[in-house]
Parts: sequence; C-alpha cells; structure tokens
Amino acid sequence: MGKGDRRRPTMIPQSQADANFESIFGKRVPTYLKKMIPDPVVTQDAQNEAEAFKIIEQQNKQNKE
Repeated sequence: MGKGDRRRPTMIPQSQADANFESIFGKRVPTYLKKMIPDPVVTQDAQNEAEAFKIIEQQNKQNKE
C-alpha cells in the first residue's frame, strides 16, 4: 500500500459535512434539469439599474473628452 490509499479520519458526521457543503455551494442541479429551468424574468428594478449605468457611462465618456 502506498501513500493516500486510505481516507483521512473525519471529526464530523457525513450528514453534517453534506449540510455544510449545500449551505456553501447550494444544492446540486443536474445538467438536464438546468436546461428545463426558464431564464429569470427581468424586473423593472433591473431595467432601471441598467439604464442608470448607461447614463453614468455616457457622462463619464463626455467628461473624458
């Protein structure tokens, strides 16, 4: 047997490790299901924000000239 053949001992139960992983990275969604999930609907707030950024960008360009 060489180095790395055995797993290191864990101090926490596997169920707790799984819960921690899900809280950090979220629940895993299979690829075939990702294709079925519709794209998020753009809200009015997002549209307003995008317009505000465009105005700021235009003002920055004018100030540089």
